[in-house]
Amino acid sequence: MRKEVQLINTKHVILTFNLPDLPKNIKAGYLNIPVRPYIPNPMRCFQCQRFGHTKNSCRGKLTCARCSLLGHESENCSAAPLCINCKGEHTAFSRSCPKWKLEKEVQATKVNDNISYAEARSLVQTNQIRPNTFLLQPLKQINQLQCKYQSGRKHFQ
Repeated sequence: MRKEVQLINTKHVILTFNLPDLPKNIKAGYLNIPVRPYIPNPMRCFQCQRFGHTKNSCRGKLTCARCSLLGHESENCSAAPLCINCKGEHTAFSRSCPKWKLEKEVQATKVNDNISYAEARSLVQTNQIRPNTFLLQPLKQINQLQCKYQSGRKHFQ
């Protein structure tokens, strides 16, 4: 693993199997080592900072990963962070970004279900929980009725 410019030793190894399903474990010497799927980080373009493609196939304009302004790179930028993907107050490469988390979930779905990126993306987007506006209005009305009832009870005592 690389941290900045220095290589750091880890206990992880990425293996590729020519099998339809991953084995539960592998034998290395006298060790029985469990196998789990590798879920890559989301692909982010270093030119436009959007997810899903690389700089080589990008048709977008050069965008700063720190401040989201066009025309400069992030190395020398000292502006306040602003994410181009979600408009949050963090950089485009932040792992706390909701869009990064969504893309990571797409990658996990793709690997775990053994489907294409496009299928995984549409599956994740349809499974996302969206606020139900039909439920919110009746709940507000019930809350208002409870407040009126409680204030009315106090009035009668």
